[in-house]
Amino acid sequence: MTPQRASSTNARGEGGSTGAYPGNVNNARNMLLAYEIQKAVTQGAGMEDRGVKRARFEVLRGAEMPAVLIEGGFMSNPSEARKIFNPTWRRQMAQAIANGISKYARTVQP
Repeated sequence: MTPQRASSTNARGEGGSTGAYPGNVNNARNMLLAYEIQKAVTQGAGMEDRGVKRARFEVLRGAEMPAVLIEGGFMSNPSEARKIFNPTWRRQMAQAIANGISKYARTVQP
């Protein structure tokens, strides 16, 4: 989720004057969760590190808990499409995401 008054990665004309949404309550935790999942996916599933992006997608705006969206690849990319269709790779990707969530949980729990 993009912080209040900041431009989104996918701004599409959206400026820095945008107000807060309920999803902004967890800005710091959203970023930590995204960081841990991104790190686990790049290491555990061998995905290219395209960095963490921030946007005000509807599914994130109203999230009352830390939330992220994950792009596991692009069907328009032939190499990535082959991976997506491979059940072994999908399990590897799912395990990497779970590992990132677990690392996040261990970090934030007292």
